Amino acid sequence: VLEAAQAAVSTLNKLGLKCALFGSLASKLYGASRVPKDVDLLTFPPPTNQLTTEQIKDLIVASDTRFFLKMPKDPRNTYRILWFRRPTERKTGGINKKAECKVDILIPGIMNLPDLGEKRLRTTDTDTSVVTLPVLPFPIILLQKLQGWSDHRVASEPYKMEKQAQDAEDVKCLLELQHEMSCLVSSSPLSSSSRNVWSNSTWFSEELQVVNGRRVRLYCYYFPEMSGQWARLGFEVMPREGEVEEEMDCVERAVQRLVFSGTGVDEEWL
Repeated sequence: VLEAAQAAVSTLNKLGLKCALFGSLASKLYGASRVPKDVDLLTFPPPTNQLTTEQIKDLIVASDTRFFLKMPKDPRNTYRILWFRRPTERKTGGINKKAECKVDILIPGIMNLPDLGEKRLRTTDTDTSVVTLPVLPFPIILLQKLQGWSDHRVASEPYKMEKQAQDAEDVKCLLELQHEMSCLVSSSPLSSSSRNVWSNSTWFSEELQVVNGRRVRLYCYYFPEMSGQWARLGFEVMPREGEVEEEMDCVERAVQRLVFSGTGVDEEWL
């Protein structure tokens, strides 16, 4: 995964495209324990050349033979999935699948991801201590993981709904990173400091700030043991009237859709 990330970042930089990691690999680089399975990259096309994600994938494949494209699980989808493979990793009779790694390419606006200038990105040393990789700021990583938990609870596909348990655990791991949490405490929403990252409209639109607050309150309802960590950051942790019931109705409707479609759902996910 790390090799795939380094290759993708290097290729994008050669193409003149800035980028930054988010998702599980970024969480790992910040100190989380879970080993990531793929790479999530936010790219920043220049204003004069607004490339789509599909165009960016094509440019990567054309620039580095270690990358290739696959069809998505649903053949009705028109996009292609970018993968990385070590060219020498082969088994007798076929490709060694363990040597392949999926690389998700996104652009600002998708999944509420912001358009950040290069100076606002952080660089983190890899395990080799030779190559550094750009990562999104920790507050964005944390609330992106929270968004994943919230979205997957009402997902229409079983494999996405299944991810919610891991999302919840990822959020917990990030909240337990003492160094990053200590840096954020002074930037809580209760502070009048100009360093208040949670109300930074460049990172989080006003609408998203409201949604983030609701997600935090619901997360604390289901995982009350983490309420103290969110409270340290200045977030309201008690659900407001009707929020839990509304969210439960959404989850129930999502489960009913899965049952009706014949795909089923595992109660352990809920």
